[in-house]
Amino acid sequence: SGNRVSNTFLNGIYLGDVPRITYSHNIVGNIGNIGLYSTSSTHENGRHVTCIGNQVASCVDEGIRLDRLNTLIVEGNSVQNCGTGTASAGITAIGQSPGGMVTMSGNQIRQVGGSGLSASAGNVGNKYIFTDNITDNTVTYGIFCAVGNCVMSVQGNHIANVSGSSRGIYVPANSAGQIVGNWVDPLTVTTPLFHSAGGGSGDGYQSIGLNSFNATQGYGTVAPSIGIWRKNDIIWNTNAAASGNIGFVCTVAGSPGTWKNFGPIGA
Repeated sequence: SGNRVSNTFLNGIYLGDVPRITYSHNIVGNIGNIGLYSTSSTHENGRHVTCIGNQVASCVDEGIRLDRLNTLIVEGNSVQNCGTGTASAGITAIGQSPGGMVTMSGNQIRQVGGSGLSASAGNVGNKYIFTDNITDNTVTYGIFCAVGNCVMSVQGNHIANVSGSSRGIYVPANSAGQIVGNWVDPLTVTTPLFHSAGGGSGDGYQSIGLNSFNATQGYGTVAPSIGIWRKNDIIWNTNAAASGNIGFVCTVAGSPGTWKNFGPIGA
């Protein structure tokens, strides 16, 4: 806690086979490998790692990497300009034991060579919670979770400027949970939500709503002629009449985009 580490050839702070670890309010920069790193020789069911309020910058590999654990809490960390030499993520969690839980909240990730937040190599039934994080200037993904058959909650995150494949949130196959209230910049992220089994949808998720990429619904008597609209946005017709239509749907995004009538009403 409270350490300052800079200009190292390997890792900034490294801890190995320790059952309970807390990284708190350290400042780490100009690191030749990983900024904050913890791993274990085995998956330890009782291994708990907490990482809170650290500032990590200018690392060749990940800013923060935490491996082989049962419970992980990563809150309020700042990671910037990391993964520049290896295309690695800002914060990475790898290899959670059965029944494990990973919580990443309130972190700020900027200018990294890979995904902003990443989780992989876990077990069936693991839980992953991503809330109120900011990722900006990442590569391929803003938030990436590659643990199939997990439970995943993604809420209140802000994702912008994703290059490469340009995907905001990656949802693993056969997973469940909720994706609610996230903002993914439509101008700098090509695919806001990518499901590994189903492309652009979140199969198996109980709730996907109130996100910036969910379709907007409004009311009017004609299709919009101004404003920026996304594909699948809908305007419900407030002057419905015989032989008319129920509403208007945007089929091509733009300003104002391409709109078509839908829902013909009988004479």
